[in-house]
Amino acid sequence: MIREGILERASAARERSAEFLPTWGPPWDVDTLGEAMFDDLCESLATLPCPALEPDEGSCLIHEARPATCRLTGLGLDAGDGLLLENVCPIQGDFPEFARLEPTPLDLLRFERETERWDAEARLEGWVSTTVAGALGDRR
Repeated sequence: MIREGILERASAARERSAEFLPTWGPPWDVDTLGEAMFDDLCESLATLPCPALEPDEGSCLIHEARPATCRLTGLGLDAGDGLLLENVCPIQGDFPEFARLEPTPLDLLRFERETERWDAEARLEGWVSTTVAGALGDRR
């Protein structure tokens, strides 16, 4: 039941993407869009919550397996030495208790190194940078 709900919301987001960019499709490679077009696409989808958010509570339904984007955009991050990356998650307006959560400690340099390694491994296996909705929707 949870999986079906996530896939349904991901499909809706993909349909919205298709309205904005009708020629864009699988593998939903965001790198092919360029930064300006990707920003425009994000703006066009800004009113849609992440497909993996529980609709009534705003909790993440895939927390343990969430993408790196979700790990960096959401809770504030405490990178040490006074470097605090603020909580910028858009669900804060709908779920104010989320905004009050303490920042998550983050070894930013280690995370960047590991992300580069993960991305390289994924590319070797044929994966590309994609959207959450694109990735979820294509895994049926």
